[in-house]
Amino acid sequence: MGRITDNKLLWGQYGATGFLLVALSYFVIHAFVGAGSIQALRGLEIQEAVLISEANAAVALRDSLAERITMLDDANLDPDFLEGSVRKSLGLIADDEVVLLTRR
Repeated sequence: MGRITDNKLLWGQYGATGFLLVALSYFVIHAFVGAGSIQALRGLEIQEAVLISEANAAVALRDSLAERITMLDDANLDPDFLEGSVRKSLGLIADDEVVLLTRR
């Protein structure tokens, strides 16, 4: 009977410590592997960088198109730009050719 009492006493002393170690291990493992872990954070950072570069490319394209639109405005119309755009859209000029207009 003395041994049973000793085991109960031993379990009571170290049971809380064991439970705390198991709980701590659970949280540490999930900090490195879980859905809100350090690995998931790294993946989100990579995804953020890709999305930022795509957004910057879209902004650059929008700015380029806005510049072309202002060049086609009647107040800013450049005959050289207009002819080059028309020839390029009709396939009468290659990308590496330069059109020189002379006045007669």
